[in-house]
Amino acid sequence: MKFKDYIVKWKDTARLNIGDGWKKCQDQIIRDHISIHLDSLNIREITPDHISNVLKASVKNGHSKKQQLKIYNVLSKIFSDAIHFFELIEKSPVRKRFHRPITHDLERPSLTPEQSFIVLEYVMHHPLYGSAVWLQLLTGVRVSEVQGLEWDDIEWSRNAINVKRAFNKHTKKFQSYTKNKNHYQVPMTPKLKQYLQDHRNQFRFICANPSGGMLASKSYDEFLKRLQLALKLPIGSSHGLRHSCARLYASLGASDEDLQKLLGHKHLSSTKTYIHRTPEALFKIAKKIA
Repeated sequence: MKFKDYIVKWKDTARLNIGDGWKKCQDQIIRDHISIHLDSLNIREITPDHISNVLKASVKNGHSKKQQLKIYNVLSKIFSDAIHFFELIEKSPVRKRFHRPITHDLERPSLTPEQSFIVLEYVMHHPLYGSAVWLQLLTGVRVSEVQGLEWDDIEWSRNAINVKRAFNKHTKKFQSYTKNKNHYQVPMTPKLKQYLQDHRNQFRFICANPSGGMLASKSYDEFLKRLQLALKLPIGSSHGLRHSCARLYASLGASDEDLQKLLGHKHLSSTKTYIHRTPEALFKIAKKIA
């Protein structure tokens, strides 16, 4: 079977449980980076060298490490399904040891707990983005979930926020589930509860734009860039605030499993990328050891 024929079959039958956004991303990666190298080959004849050529072309074209990793992940999934789902081949030509891009330099910037409190104080009275920053730094919700949070999602008596929808930037629509196709709940700290009560608006969305519509993620990220310059702190993007929240909870004793629940991850391996172990933390622990 030619690779191009296999891909048609794979798209139709092996991707039933993933979101439309990730499907579109996969389609773009296959079209722009993979098919040009593999379409004419029989899937049984594809070797590790062919996979290396795909990834080398990505490097040559100046793609970021993040994009290279996405290409690798799609290749890995395609050939893993060829083994386990379709039983077309016995061994994958994608070899993690040789092909997976080195991504140690992709660690997200994150704030220390002390820096997080400085940011919270600074944005407290910002009329448009203050609520989004407070929610992300103190609950860790994704920006797509912040966009979908409504006042009815708050359980004030239980000090909890239900996260049950997200804005899909690929389809330009809200979906009735989060990135991991689930619903989850995050705790609301006393300070966050008081902040939301003090800044409650008359609109449906907690983080609404001036006309009551959904918060725009692009303008929010631009605000965070300006905030980073003003405070000279490693705020990063909206996703960086999610990392900072994980760091804050970890510094106060949250376990890896606690962080998994906080961040709404299906797998603990996803949570591991959010755990920032610092030398300072180790020295503090060492001092406590008799």
